[in-house]
Parts: sequence; structure tokens; C-alpha cells
Amino acid sequence: MINEISMDAMRALSGSSGFTFLDPQGMLRRVDSRDGSISLMGSSNLKELRIDAIKVDLDEAYALTGMHGYSSLNILGKYSDTVILSMDNRVLMRSRGKVYELTTDIIASRDSTGAGDIFAGAYTSAYVSNRDVVWALCYGVAAAYIALASGGLGLDKVPCNSKDVEDHAYMLLERVHSLAVS
Repeated sequence: MINEISMDAMRALSGSSGFTFLDPQGMLRRVDSRDGSISLMGSSNLKELRIDAIKVDLDEAYALTGMHGYSSLNILGKYSDTVILSMDNRVLMRSRGKVYELTTDIIASRDSTGAGDIFAGAYTSAYVSNRDVVWALCYGVAAAYIALASGGLGLDKVPCNSKDVEDHAYMLLERVHSLAVS
């Protein structure tokens, strides 16, 4: 969506919650009034928020930082304790001075809508439960992966069995690599 929540509401929520996870997609989307096309435009509003974790894709990272890939993690790290960058079947996470990489198998999904939201919900749930960023990353990626692999459309792809998500997360935990920080 576009501007689904006001900046005032975001400030209030991020200032009063125990944990704030931000997917800035709605903050960055703009509609061209001439042809109705949607593009991404950077936002300087992040400095106004208290963000514990932020998840971006490559285009969102570029819109926010003007940098691609790994370089964008360090810039976004000024606004958030944890920065998660998703790139197809690869995820980078910068948290507490460390950078982690997780690569999954490639999925050909017919409907990826909502996969980021599934990731965000699962990540947040796992993190709030045990405060382990690596486990939360694996749990979030597992939930999104299972959703995409299901072949379901819309809400039908939301994983219903937390045991399946947990089992897949344990498998993904073995694939997490810590990268050298530059």
C-alpha cells in the first residue's frame, strides 16, 4: 500500500512500543499522476523513528541510501539496531556490529504478495520470544519460504503449522554464515 499509516502514527508507535519492526515499502512508494505508475522515492523520515529492525529489498535499500547491497546495510544501521536486506533467495542481516548471510533454495512462486509481511510477523514473533536475531531471521525466512513454496494464493499461503516453520528454521540455522564487517 501507499502511505497506509501516517508519520505521526509511526512516531507514536515507534516511541511507545517495546519492539518496532519497519518495512518501509509504503513510505517509499509514489504514484505518478500522469500514467499511474508506481516508483520508489527515498525518505528522510527514518531518523524521526525509533526502529529496532528494518527489512528492505534491493530497490528499497537504494531508495533510502543511494547505495546497493552490502553498502546500504551500514547506512541503514544508523537508524536501526537490525537491518535485513532481502535479495531473492539471499538475505543479509546487520545486527549489533555483525553481518549474517542466509541463502535458501530458489522458489518459483506464482504469488509472492504478502511474503514480506509473513516474514515480518514471524521474525517479530520469534525475536520477541527469545531476543535472538539469528533465530528470528531463520524463523522469518522459514515462514516466508514455506508460504511461497506452498503454491497457494493470497491468504491460502500463510503457514498454519508452526512446527513446520520451526523445523525449516532449524535447517536454515545451519546455513547462516557470519561475514567479515568492513
